Amino acid sequence: MANRRRYTNAQKVATVLLAEQTSLTAAAEASGIPLTTLDYWMDRPPFVALRARAREAMAEEALIVARRGWALLAERMASFDPRDLVNVVELATEKALLMAGDATTRSEHRDITDADDAGVASLEGLLAGSPTPKRPRVEFRRNGAGADGQH
Repeated sequence: MANRRRYTNAQKVATVLLAEQTSLTAAAEASGIPLTTLDYWMDRPPFVALRARAREAMAEEALIVARRGWALLAERMASFDPRDLVNVVELATEKALLMAGDATTRSEHRDITDADDAGVASLEGLLAGSPTPKRPRVEFRRNGAGADGQH
């Protein structure tokens, strides 16, 4: 029977935090700890709390970077091509919002198949109360010709 590897708490914490910042696979490859072991650690209560604290700290740091980036962009807009800085600021802002649990996108779906009773009644009232207006007849005249086409 093979000997089981033992890991120190420092190794566990470092690897779990690395997995939180990157991915399970990347952390397992970087640390040499099996993916299944790391996956098991990720769900253990002490590590869940640790990951939450690390996530909050990362969110705060990302927000600091975003604010600093916005300040640099404002300072350099007149003299510096801000395209690269805009990308950094946008990324930092998005990450700060994501880490804080705020929305990074907005999507909206509307179901137009369900008729609104008040809206339908209003339209029916409009349609019943007034006939459909007819478009006025347009007469075309060339070179001063009359309505009959004669000069």
